[in-house]
Amino acid sequence: MPKAASRHSLAGRGEPAGGARSWRIGDRPSARRWLIGSVVGVGLGLVFAAASDALSVSDAFFDENGPIESLQALLLAVTTLVFCWSAWRSTDSKAFFSLCMAGASFVATLREVPRCGGPYAAGDLCVPQTDKDIALAIVGLAILLVMGFSRWNWRDVLDLRNLRYVWITGLSALTLALAEIAERVHLPRVEESVELVAYALLAIVALRLVARIRD
Repeated sequence: MPKAASRHSLAGRGEPAGGARSWRIGDRPSARRWLIGSVVGVGLGLVFAAASDALSVSDAFFDENGPIESLQALLLAVTTLVFCWSAWRSTDSKAFFSLCMAGASFVATLREVPRCGGPYAAGDLCVPQTDKDIALAIVGLAILLVMGFSRWNWRDVLDLRNLRYVWITGLSALTLALAEIAERVHLPRVEESVELVAYALLAIVALRLVARIRD
């Protein structure tokens, strides 16, 4: 009797195809819940921006390299680690997606940290551009090496049907687009508040992945 195909997670464990570390039917997100949740999240961001203005919260809170951007950077850093954990504990397309999102979250984290010598650097709270470039190169190389040496089922990884499990990350991207529009029309409070919502949505996606991993 032929043996069942084996899949392997980054943690090095093999398991039968369709196992608990790959996508399952239950992993498909509810479009209604996520769309409503995203709209509510953006709404809360707008309320926060309006309330901060009504309560005369200092503009410095929303400045580049202000407290809200520090919160964004911290949230993104944690999200990066959660995606890394998901990649480590998952296999095939789920591991691939988690690894890619970990890289994207890391890039976003560096983006929120001011560059030393740049217009928004404040005191010691900055990272030299050279260090940023080195960090990006190291992380990029690490991701490529992991992909190159993984024993994933690449037919599964590249299956376009996997989009039904990961489309929710697009909601975070759309929310970031709204923040970009707010920036262009010079509404910094709205921009930073909605941007924080976008990163929170991404963090929820990462936590959802980890919560659905079964040994």
